[in-house]
Amino acid sequence: LIQNFVFAVQAKAPEAARTRKWGATHKKIQDIHRFVAQNFEQLTTHAGKCFQLAANNADTATLAKVALEHWQRNTIRGAWINYLNKPSELNPLILAMSGHRAPVTKVTFTSDGLRLLSASEDASIRLWDAFSGELIGAIQAHLLPILSVAFVQGEGGQNVRGVITSSDWMAVTSGRDKYIKLWDLESSRELRSYRGHVGRVKCVATKVRSEYDEEQEDLVRKTYIATGSWDRSCMIWDLDTGEVLHVMGGPTHVNTSPNSEGHANAVTDVSFSPDGSVLCTGSDDETIRLWNVLTGEEIKCYKGHDQGITSVDYASNGEFILSASVDGTLKLWDTSEPGGDTKSFFDSERNQWVKLRSEVATFVGNIDRVYDGRLSTDMRSVVSGCRDGTVRIYSAEVTAGMREDRRKGVFVAISPRITLYGHIGAVHSVAISPDSWRVSTAGDDGCVRIWDLGGTGTPEKQGHSEACLGISYFPYGDKVLTCGEEGTLKIWDGKEGLFEKQVIQREERFLACACDPSGQRGAVACDDGVLRIYSIDRAQVLVTQRHSLKKLLCLCFS
Repeated sequence: LIQNFVFAVQAKAPEAARTRKWGATHKKIQDIHRFVAQNFEQLTTHAGKCFQLAANNADTATLAKVALEHWQRNTIRGAWINYLNKPSELNPLILAMSGHRAPVTKVTFTSDGLRLLSASEDASIRLWDAFSGELIGAIQAHLLPILSVAFVQGEGGQNVRGVITSSDWMAVTSGRDKYIKLWDLESSRELRSYRGHVGRVKCVATKVRSEYDEEQEDLVRKTYIATGSWDRSCMIWDLDTGEVLHVMGGPTHVNTSPNSEGHANAVTDVSFSPDGSVLCTGSDDETIRLWNVLTGEEIKCYKGHDQGITSVDYASNGEFILSASVDGTLKLWDTSEPGGDTKSFFDSERNQWVKLRSEVATFVGNIDRVYDGRLSTDMRSVVSGCRDGTVRIYSAEVTAGMREDRRKGVFVAISPRITLYGHIGAVHSVAISPDSWRVSTAGDDGCVRIWDLGGTGTPEKQGHSEACLGISYFPYGDKVLTCGEEGTLKIWDGKEGLFEKQVIQREERFLACACDPSGQRGAVACDDGVLRIYSIDRAQVLVTQRHSLKKLLCLCFS
């Protein structure tokens, strides 16, 4: 309810939501949400403790101030205890959920942030309420430990190889038994099993895309599964048919990538780009590789870590990739850079040879291996989980100065701003909620914890820098095309409002846009009187026609 209220205010009054007054209101709402989540069980069973629990908060908390005001006005009936030496800072821990009998290997939020899914070496997956901590359901999914899990947002009644799903939510699991399995979370049924890797399946990711089908002459909804294994290969599957579409790397007799031998060691993590066109993989061979999802071709390779990669994560705007490594660092990579080996150039100002760095920034301060690293949706925080049981939070805002320093070969190091303690043993997995308010962590102690991240709830660098003058839905309404006066054409998720990718950027001002019925082309009207039609997938100009010496103000496809 609290989360929906925040979204409603931001949607109804976006200008007011950016004011200082809203900032104060937003903080109060966050404090109330934290209080309810931390004390959910006690408030449910013993509502009379509400005042005492509020008074026990740090004096800076909203409800502690309210409790103090009531006490000063003598409006409190009954006895209560005045906590004199209470902590001066708010406790960032919101919830701690126990239930797994072995280390937890993976946690992930649903796209709405309401549920949390965890996978464990006890071969089970558990579904939790992300606000109350209540266990919704558990499935004994494999015979051997589960190494990864990912949500799949389906459609109720969806036909998966002859099996009709009963809910909108499914999950894909992978484990040491070399199997990948698809589950209906409502009925706890196994929908199908995928087998293709010859080694343990270390990681799994899913992505739903709308693609044009030439046979049906219409857009179709396709769901891809990407898996990485100890056999050095990465596979892309069709969820509905179970067909292996591409095999990148691994044994030479199964590698289908036309231009690459793939990773030289185990693939440890996979991550889809926001628009689902690119797959990022990390490996123990110390490299990060990008692959074309439709063709299986390798696009580029990043090198810079001194030891194996443990996780990779695409930014919500598609411009950056975060990687974590056994060397104790996390690195932020610019996807527009060509990648490849680190090159050197001669700096005439400093009169010395300098290495040109591929990474934009390096996050330091971890004293042990980093097992997982995630980038928040609002692009303001990076969270790491380490072998020493700590969780570190970094500021992740990328500035023009940082990009310039990278080009000059300057090492940009960022230290953590917060270190969270609480886990006993290594932290294997980190997940950040879509609203960037909460972060979930899990590890060797079998406990799933949710912490307050203090995010803004709104992705950064998504909107147009100048007025947005054109908007057009894709045929099925699953995506939105917008254009701005600054000359950019962008694509957004039509349901969640998240930025997917920027199609093009030009010097001309864009005054209107339209998406064609196939969803493959976007047309823009420009202030120079020219109509331009772009290929949305390839970001190329298909048609350029001058219609007027003055501005074009509107357009529409037949």
